[in-house]
Amino acid sequence: MKSIFATIAAGVLICFLYGACKSADAGISMLITPNTFEKVPANVKLTVINTSDTIAQYGANYVIEELQNEEWVRMPFNDELAFIDLLYIQPSGETREYTISLYPDMGEYKKGKYRIRKNINLGDENVDVTAEFEIK
Repeated sequence: MKSIFATIAAGVLICFLYGACKSADAGISMLITPNTFEKVPANVKLTVINTSDTIAQYGANYVIEELQNEEWVRMPFNDELAFIDLLYIQPSGETREYTISLYPDMGEYKKGKYRIRKNINLGDENVDVTAEFEIK
């Protein structure tokens, strides 16, 4: 029981330190570490933190968005991506790490802010969760 609380506390602390997670109010958050790059890497580490009181369910799919004029816009190549149809089941209190691709050969990344967006199911609720990163 103590390890569950330690995992939750560590996840929340990491989330606030990096400022990269969203939807913490729903009990699910994500972050990318590191979250600042000189040029777009091929792959990044995405961490999903479930501090809710329910099981989180989500697929392998995600959307990459760019901040343009204070509005998040899907990268044009998103519609060309295909993902394996998997269902990840993440119990309450667990933190999971995944390596995901940013597909640098498929799109033009300029200096600026970007984010990964995933739709995650928490019981009766579907939540869009994001993790931001920046290209300097």
